[in-house]
Amino acid sequence: MDRMVGGILVLVQCMSVAAADEAQDKRPPTPEQQCKALLKEYDDAFQAYTRTYREAKTAQEKQQVIHEKYPRPDKCASKLLELVEKNPAEAFAEEALIWILTNEDRLRRIEPWYAHETRYEKIWILTSGGRQMGVLSKEEQDIRSMAIDMLLRDHVASPNLGRVAEMLGSSHDKKSAALLRAILEKNPSKEVKVRACVALALQMQARLAIVKQLRADPQAAKSVEQSYGKEYLEELQRAVPTPLEAEAEMLFAELIEHYLPDMKPASVALLCQQLYYTDDSEMLLRALYTMDKRDEVRGVACLVLGQVLMRNADRQVLGDAKIAEKIHAESEKLLEEAANKYAEAKTAFDGPVGRKARSELFDLRHLSVGMAAPEVDGVDQDGKQFKLSDYRGKVVLLDFWSEH
Repeated sequence: MDRMVGGILVLVQCMSVAAADEAQDKRPPTPEQQCKALLKEYDDAFQAYTRTYREAKTAQEKQQVIHEKYPRPDKCASKLLELVEKNPAEAFAEEALIWILTNEDRLRRIEPWYAHETRYEKIWILTSGGRQMGVLSKEEQDIRSMAIDMLLRDHVASPNLGRVAEMLGSSHDKKSAALLRAILEKNPSKEVKVRACVALALQMQARLAIVKQLRADPQAAKSVEQSYGKEYLEELQRAVPTPLEAEAEMLFAELIEHYLPDMKPASVALLCQQLYYTDDSEMLLRALYTMDKRDEVRGVACLVLGQVLMRNADRQVLGDAKIAEKIHAESEKLLEEAANKYAEAKTAFDGPVGRKARSELFDLRHLSVGMAAPEVDGVDQDGKQFKLSDYRGKVVLLDFWSEH
């Protein structure tokens, strides 16, 4: 009898636990759970998109995948923002706002970050239809603006804003500049402050470059308006270069005097190399090259500045040959200095400065845009000896390939 009663009690307890679990399962998800579910849903959709994109064989098939499968982050961002508005004090709010701003590049362009196509295929994908680089829609601007406002209000001292600051370096609006200035003033993390100062300096330099471009070529106004909007264009047309230059120099000085000395040389060297992949980084690299006192930093800055100038010269060849020649000469001088004076300095991922500088010098002297192709001496597919110079004056297609 006792065993029977005990069994019934155990059964009742199990049923009670099961009923409690079932009731718990029926409870609506918490805001934090909703946030995680949204992020997972987007991440799963993006992963599926990347797999489909990689499986596409032709450029046309890839473009179709972009149009049909690309998971637009602004849809996820609007739902995240709604959750944050209702729950600003919750721990997930900061994560959601950071996600919105660090995924801004996906709002601006449809181009897989992981893709390995040639840059020409990427250009074809971006210019042959669909959503292209340019001004965010009104809805996207509002989402971004509100996210910045909330970070300013509730999270400006967070140690997690480094990536946000880095992303804002390519922005051109007043609110992003306000957030960067607030980070410099209120954030206790030196690492985050460095990124904010660099981003603000890059913003200023980009602004200055566009102002100078508009003054030199008024026809560029249409392109600037398409890229950044009419309001920003009119603001830049009223701007005067001299004060902008002075403000940019002050930012560079602040960065180098107050922030970078506390960073290890290897970290600053990494920053220099990252600046190679950033448009309008020339002024900041010049400041690092001339103002930092450490050879480990100056050597890498000298190398990367030479690389950037070499790239800028190649871009100028089809425009103004004299300007291109002048930039080439300065680039060569910097690369020679890097090869000779700073040969033993270490880059973050290209080995010693000297070795990389010598490689760049060879490219500059023999493979720059507009130069005669170097001699090629070999055997053709029919076993006949040939020289590239034998075809001087004719159109020649060089097809480089290898078997794996």
